[in-house]
Amino acid sequence: MNEERTTQRSLDAFRTVDRRDAGFSLIETLVAFAILSVSLTVLFAGVTRAIVGSQYAQHKRLALRIAQNQIEEIGITVPIQPGERKGRSENGFAWAHRMQAIPQLSSPASLSAWVEVSVWTSELAVGPPAITLLTAKRVQVLRQ
Repeated sequence: MNEERTTQRSLDAFRTVDRRDAGFSLIETLVAFAILSVSLTVLFAGVTRAIVGSQYAQHKRLALRIAQNQIEEIGITVPIQPGERKGRSENGFAWAHRMQAIPQLSSPASLSAWVEVSVWTSELAVGPPAITLLTAKRVQVLRQ
């Protein structure tokens, strides 16, 4: 009988130690999940901001490319004439360029104008443009 009590005490001591080190309690588990959810929320918010910023930069880059192409065409395929001209690119961006003659730099042999090109990232061309470039263009007038 003495042997049974010793064995029983050993088992009780083992069970007591085992219960203490058994694992996480419910509160500890909930705290761990709360920390994990906050961490993931912050991580996903950062990734979302990075994606939005990348799209914004891509739109600006495309708008700049369209504006540069419009400026390059003026004086080559588009005649330098004072006034305004509008259009849309194939990717849905709206553009407008305004030309104003520069009489001080113009002569019978050349024509000069201020050229302002604005590009909007939507077809509506409402609000401020995504980008506006301003330059002076000068072309030689060919006489026949």
